[in-house]
Amino acid sequence: MATAPGWYRDPADSSTYRWWNGLGWTAWRAETDQSPPPPHGGDARTVATVVPADDRQQRHTARTVLVAVVVLVGLLVAVGVMGAVRRAAEPVPGATTAPTAFGTPAVQAPDLELDAASRRVVLLGELEAQLPADPAVAPRETLLELADPAALSETEIDGTGFFVHALVGYAGPTLEQDDPDATAAAAGAWVLDQLFSDTDLYTPGTPITGPLGDLPADRAVQWQVEVAIDSTELDADTDLVRVGVVELSDGRQVVLLSTFPDRADPELTAAFEAYWDSITLR
Repeated sequence: MATAPGWYRDPADSSTYRWWNGLGWTAWRAETDQSPPPPHGGDARTVATVVPADDRQQRHTARTVLVAVVVLVGLLVAVGVMGAVRRAAEPVPGATTAPTAFGTPAVQAPDLELDAASRRVVLLGELEAQLPADPAVAPRETLLELADPAALSETEIDGTGFFVHALVGYAGPTLEQDDPDATAAAAGAWVLDQLFSDTDLYTPGTPITGPLGDLPADRAVQWQVEVAIDSTELDADTDLVRVGVVELSDGRQVVLLSTFPDRADPELTAAFEAYWDSITLR
């Protein structure tokens, strides 16, 4: 799945953003994803440097670093070690075709792999889950603002327009917190606001937190709340919102979500339980 060019969190340093040119990571970095695009779309053939901040000292530091890099490259050429440096360059992790320091592509595991036949989804070759219904790939639905990239399953209940959802994807930058517990709470509150904000129809209960299956307790957490449905027009009495958050080895957090009404058929209920039981780390 191709990813559009833009500023994304640097896989090597999540505190900064890095320009993805549609094929691989470039050397361009910025402090926010709202920064202007780099010259020529961040083409690897252009001279790149760190995008400076407004602070004068940071601008001075960036210029100093650029001068030092130019001098170093000149010395490397002078002593004839350019070839050795090229062979030693390591690919950038997390890219589909990750550029090395000299632009040589190396195939990497894609961020998100979705097998439509088996409905199995894998993130960064590390986290796996079994989606419970025919999957759709992002972008789709308001819920996908939670995660990018993401895979979504949804199924209509009895033709009434009441949908169940299951989602797997990286936590969005506006919801990601310092730890999985806080991210799960923020994501759960966001879902309640998006789907159950009509207080005349829905009454959320008290959220409950706990472990997520057999995953490490310091890296995975589950948050859930039951929402009472006060409407005869909707074919359900309650809806259970479950949010799981798992921290990967690179520090990124994965959001797993389901919304599920109580009047679903037994087969679908079993599929959703299997979805939560299937979440594993390789």
